[in-house]
Amino acid sequence: MSSETTHQQQAATAQHQPQNQPSQRHQQQQQLYPQLLSLVNTMQFAWFVGHFLTLFFGFLYFSTYYASHFKGGRLHYLYYNCAYGAIVESFAVIVFESIKSGMLDAGDLIMDDNIQYLTIAICFFWSFPVVSISLCPFLLFSFFHSTNYIAVNLLPLIGLGSHSESLSKFIKKNNDESMFIAAWFEVFTFLYMILKAVTWHEGFFYAALIYGIFIKLRYEKSIFTRTVFLKVEVAFDGVFAHPALPSFIKSSWISLKKGLKSFCNIISVNQSPKDD
Repeated sequence: MSSETTHQQQAATAQHQPQNQPSQRHQQQQQLYPQLLSLVNTMQFAWFVGHFLTLFFGFLYFSTYYASHFKGGRLHYLYYNCAYGAIVESFAVIVFESIKSGMLDAGDLIMDDNIQYLTIAICFFWSFPVVSISLCPFLLFSFFHSTNYIAVNLLPLIGLGSHSESLSKFIKKNNDESMFIAAWFEVFTFLYMILKAVTWHEGFFYAALIYGIFIKLRYEKSIFTRTVFLKVEVAFDGVFAHPALPSFIKSSWISLKKGLKSFCNIISVNQSPKDD
């Protein structure tokens, strides 16, 4: 075969290669679009969007809090409300799906995790005073739910399924720790709201009362919440047991603990706590 013929064949091959690559990309895109469309047209995707927007607006809220709050602005309040709107949407989707599928019985509504979080999120969105720390548990939930959705659904779809396993391992490894941290945030939120209520800040008395019922329900349902309360109780017992404190303060603390436990027993709805 002559060199001229070989050169012509190489030139012909070079001309065809750029045309084949776009054609392959086009075929891949044609296959990807229906899959994406099918994914988007699901309630699970709407649930994912809610969690993603929770992270987005939560980030905007905390990143603009100083500049907006301390300079008299109100932009961060908009981000706060948008974050809680997204939280309500994500939990409403899962509650709706649970009711639709028959997984949620009417008798179990009050003890269902999603019902509890949906209710308290609506309260923060609709009527409660702004409590920044109250967003933190929801941001943790949204981070892990979004990460899991990306690992299971999105990465394999776009050809990055090899990263799904590492993300799934990260979620599994840190899930319990995140739930424990979320419980700490919830208890701190409750203590903050009580402090605001007893110092007569507007709107916090009824908010602390309602949030207290929520915390009581979480205490009955979640081992993480019970563990946090035990740690808090031990810490306060150590403080009030200090020998320098007068005896009437120590006795007042003991009476307060008894009163709180008696009040919690009044609103008890579950005699056998279930662990998360």
